[in-house]
Amino acid sequence: MTPRPYAIDHQSDAAGRVIKASKRRVLFRFGFSSSADGRRCAVLEDEHVVTLSWSPTSGKAVLAADGREIHMAGFADTGGGGSGGRKR
Repeated sequence: MTPRPYAIDHQSDAAGRVIKASKRRVLFRFGFSSSADGRRCAVLEDEHVVTLSWSPTSGKAVLAADGREIHMAGFADTGGGGSGGRKR
């Protein structure tokens, strides 16, 4: 049987350290069910968290799955001072 995805939760918030509105974060929690009716499975290893964090000002974005960064965008050095690419 093919595992069926199911939604657990989602959140959206302003996440900037100093100015809250300077960074946005969206969090999705979901899982895969092995039951025929698609109900939530009791096995916690089948549940995952995907987080998208981005800055509307700079355009930088980070996509993470289960706490591991899997994609970064907009971190090229634009000559504006900053960290020169990746966050430190």
